[in-house]
Amino acid sequence: IMDVHYYPQAQSVSMNCDETGQVITNRLNAPRSLYDFSYVDPSWINTAIALIPRYKNLINQVYPNTSFSISEYSFGGDSCISSTIAHGEALAIMATYGVFA
Repeated sequence: IMDVHYYPQAQSVSMNCDETGQVITNRLNAPRSLYDFSYVDPSWINTAIALIPRYKNLINQVYPNTSFSISEYSFGGDSCISSTIAHGEALAIMATYGVFA
């Protein structure tokens, strides 16, 4: 199993419960960075991440038949609604792409 940790890098998106306008927008869009090559991350990264397909492609090239896991991640605090929605979407994306749990 190849395991990674993932924390969105847009300001105030992970590890807190900031519910102001742009933070909510960034947080709700952040799960797109897991799969969407057209989504440009609004952070210092400033490019498409598409984490899951990139890592799966790397694994298939270097270590075929190896499972891929994201065992640690955060899309914000546990008590804010935008974080709950983003976490739910991230879990659905991980299930869709066959991320190992």
